[in-house]
Amino acid sequence: MKFRTAFLKIGAVVALALGFLLVPSVAKAAPSCSSGYACYWKDAAYKTDGLMSDRVQFQWYIGTFYSHYYNDYTIYHSDNTATSLWNNGNTYGTRWYDGSSFTGSNFYVPINRGDSYLGDNGVTAPGGHNDKLSSACFTPYC
Repeated sequence: MKFRTAFLKIGAVVALALGFLLVPSVAKAAPSCSSGYACYWKDAAYKTDGLMSDRVQFQWYIGTFYSHYYNDYTIYHSDNTATSLWNNGNTYGTRWYDGSSFTGSNFYVPINRGDSYLGDNGVTAPGGHNDKLSSACFTPYC
């Protein structure tokens, strides 16, 4: 009887541990996105050409990505190039749009959340937005 009880307890602990391993993880913080800002990168995993620090970041809003450049100016503009994004705002969620001036298909990203690859159905953003974003805002500003 003691053996059976011990076996059941061990089984419960193993099942609990496996349950934690199988739960989908929430997107991890993008360390190079300054506090109070939202950021986007040209590549997956919060990088542009291998660098986390090479990103576009903003407060309030960007009405068109066309007039914004990644930090090292590797490409002419950042319109329709975003592949990962992060909202590191302190108060508001962000809304991301396929069209300039906050038009077109869009989605909401809460505070301290992001998506490391906009091409799939991620934890935060729906799929199909890779290399398609053109404007974004913190929700009170659009």
